[in-house]
Amino acid sequence: MPARRSAVMSSALESRVRRIVDTVAGHTAGDHGLLDRSWADIGIDSLDMLELALRCEDEVGHAIPDAEVARWSSPRHVLLYLGRAASPA
Repeated sequence: MPARRSAVMSSALESRVRRIVDTVAGHTAGDHGLLDRSWADIGIDSLDMLELALRCEDEVGHAIPDAEVARWSSPRHVLLYLGRAASPA
């Protein structure tokens, strides 16, 4: 049962990341390979990244270090970070 719960949580988190990216991009970025597309390919610039980081902070309920945000080169990095942040320690 824990594996199923993890898969459901992962799917829900991925949906939230997609929603955040679509909102920040100002359009639907589409599903085809979204998680592995670069920010430039999606149409997200450095100012948009600040908004994306703030929305992600709302998701995890705490500040995300600037150095962490600087490492995000695609939505997949956001998904991985939020997944780690949501996991119990």
